[in-house]
Amino acid sequence: MKSVQRIGITALILITALFSFISCDNGSASGSGSTGSSSDITAPTAGNSGTISFSTVSSSGVTVNWTAGSDDTSAQADLEYLVYYSTSDNIDTAANAVSNGTAAGSFSANISSKAVSGLTGSTTYYFNVLVKDEAGNTTAYTSSSETTSAAGDSTAPTAGGSGVLSFSSVNSSSLTVNWTAGTDNVTAQANLQYLVYYSASNNIASVSNAETNGTAVGSYSSNITTKAVTGLSASTTYYFNVIIKDEAGNKTAYTTNSQATSAAGDSTAPTAGGSGVLSFSSVNSSGLTVNWTVGTDNVTAQANLQYLLYYSTSNNIAAASTAEANGTAVGAYVSNIATKSVTGLSASTTYYFNVIVKDEAGNKTAYSTNSQSTDSAVVTAYEVSGYDEAGLSTHGNGTYSKISDYNGKVAYQFDNSALYTNEIFTIRWETLNSRWEIYNSSYDDWDYYNLDTGDTPPTSGWYKWGAESSPDLNLTLTAQ
Repeated sequence: MKSVQRIGITALILITALFSFISCDNGSASGSGSTGSSSDITAPTAGNSGTISFSTVSSSGVTVNWTAGSDDTSAQADLEYLVYYSTSDNIDTAANAVSNGTAAGSFSANISSKAVSGLTGSTTYYFNVLVKDEAGNTTAYTSSSETTSAAGDSTAPTAGGSGVLSFSSVNSSSLTVNWTAGTDNVTAQANLQYLVYYSASNNIASVSNAETNGTAVGSYSSNITTKAVTGLSASTTYYFNVIIKDEAGNKTAYTTNSQATSAAGDSTAPTAGGSGVLSFSSVNSSGLTVNWTVGTDNVTAQANLQYLLYYSTSNNIAAASTAEANGTAVGAYVSNIATKSVTGLSASTTYYFNVIVKDEAGNKTAYSTNSQSTDSAVVTAYEVSGYDEAGLSTHGNGTYSKISDYNGKVAYQFDNSALYTNEIFTIRWETLNSRWEIYNSSYDDWDYYNLDTGDTPPTSGWYKWGAESSPDLNLTLTAQ
């Protein structure tokens, strides 16, 4: 009996030990098995605040771009990504993307773009990206939409004004970006849409870079050529670009341009001197000089104000922004000047001029536009011939030159010393009677020719002196 009891006790001890071992073993497995999940329950973080951008948009496909995410446990290179898309805006979360969206392939590690094909033309799709860590935790990016181009329209629009951007109303916290409207081979110009992007780095030169790296100012708007940007930091250089999009979704970037905001406390533009009036001097057939009165500023010393002259053949440079966008700059900004010579102009052409004054904070003011016509092209020589009072024929070459302006017309001088000693003829526009007159230095006498009041003097029938009915010398002027 005692033997049986001993055996029973021994068996009980063995069974208890066995269960204890199994329990310990199961607890260890459960603990190790839950390490991968319970110790990493934090989902990864989407890169660049979850922003998604698009490139290479066509009628049947698009490339989705994003910034790589991060995780508290998995290395960035081990994070996996999967693109989902839908024709409805119903894939904003990971669960909704899986339930409602179409997956573009399967999860792939360490990628930041995905080409999606097989789409329908002229259709708006919604896209999202899921990022997954090694523990299986998943995070959705921010869903974004893109419209495929119309079948047959895969040509991107053309940026206007060669893609040039200009700036106006610059102060310590804001500015205005200006550009010229673009064109497209299918979409009407009024239906083209624009979106301004900016960045503190020079990294928004292309459509994809602007969408990935830049900050969008609002959303796409049709038929605009200017956009105010606010909320900027003082004394900071920003880079700006504009994306133009046609109705098919094709996009083109303008040319990146930078602008520094003004220092805090100085957002007041300078004042143009002399009420902004411009005047002209030394006008000839290929150039002139523009003159103005120096400006003033509430902060910058007058001697430190800078000036830049612009000109155009159209009256389209009235403001600082339009001068920068439409005008031709004569050199660069120069401090403390009140006059600027312009060369290389065309003869007999009306030009519009304006001056921009800029203070040390970058604030700008335009003077008042004024126009001036260049002179007619100057002929370098004339042949002078005629007859004298004795009826003797005379012939010779005289030297031609332009000497001054008379009421918008010009005076012409002919040195005829080769025919008559010290004899110089001068033709001028006489303002009192509105007629051309001729002066003979030998006789100190003005006579007139009253059959021509045009912009240039007549070339024959000139009376040197005496009454017109009985001329003593008839000159003929022939261009050489």
